[in-house]
Amino acid sequence: MDALVKRQKRKEKKEQENYEKVKNANPRPLLVEFIVGIALISAGFFMITQNTILLSGFSLIELIGITPPFGVILLPMLIGIAMLFYNNRSIIGWVLTCGGMSIIILGIIMGLRIKFMPITLFEGLIMFGMLFAGIGIVFRTVRYVNMDAEK
Repeated sequence: MDALVKRQKRKEKKEQENYEKVKNANPRPLLVEFIVGIALISAGFFMITQNTILLSGFSLIELIGITPPFGVILLPMLIGIAMLFYNNRSIIGWVLTCGGMSIIILGIIMGLRIKFMPITLFEGLIMFGMLFAGIGIVFRTVRYVNMDAEK
């Protein structure tokens, strides 16, 4: 237990020394590090999105087990809209309209498929390495700024 306390104190002392070094240095390097981190995140995210394909289709198989014809879903919504134009306080009209819209939106979202294009291991390491290196740099600069605010 005593060794654990000593190790924690050494860790806190080392972190304080690192903080003092950064604090006494010019604040400009923190800004440069932050900008470099954001640039790495942006480049990594851009490369990932360039190697991703988004496919779409209308599907309700996961929700109700079948995908009915689109007219069967659209017709109740249109009837609900007509009922709302006739009487905007119609509860059945609101239920049909909102239910139809919800089912259509769910069908579109559930029909989306994401696929990654084939890439080499090197490209994958570069893409994800840039993304996570940028996240680490940004978090490090934010941590030092937060330490300065606490003092």
